[in-house]
Amino acid sequence: MGGHLDPKNGVFLGWWGDLGCPTPQRVTSYSMSPNRQRPLAGAGHAAIFNVFRRFRHQVLYVAPPFIAAYAIMNWAVERYASPLRADMKAYITHVSGTIGHPRADAWTCLLIGTSTSTPSLAASLRVVTSKCNVPAGKTLRE
Repeated sequence: MGGHLDPKNGVFLGWWGDLGCPTPQRVTSYSMSPNRQRPLAGAGHAAIFNVFRRFRHQVLYVAPPFIAAYAIMNWAVERYASPLRADMKAYITHVSGTIGHPRADAWTCLLIGTSTSTPSLAASLRVVTSKCNVPAGKTLRE
């Protein structure tokens, strides 16, 4: 049984079904009845106190980037979004580079007019033409 030393060819592992080493001896195995096992022992205690411990150890790695990102976004919104909403016409004339250009005025009217909550595109175009004093038959593109 098992492998033995062959003086001519080295180690002979044995025939099929009897490969490998001799049968191990003095191996002890222990088992417990499934009725005696407690797979969720201490799970409730660990769920409460481990969460607090993990949070306490990780908060200094996670919180500062989130606080910095929030502060940067808040600064950007206050810096760039508020002036646009307050005076859209001045911003568009500043961007277009020509003060009083009809196309800049038309874009201002279009942006201000479509920002209202209207149910359809036709109604929003009627609001734009009425607010911008566009004559009948003319469009904002002209």
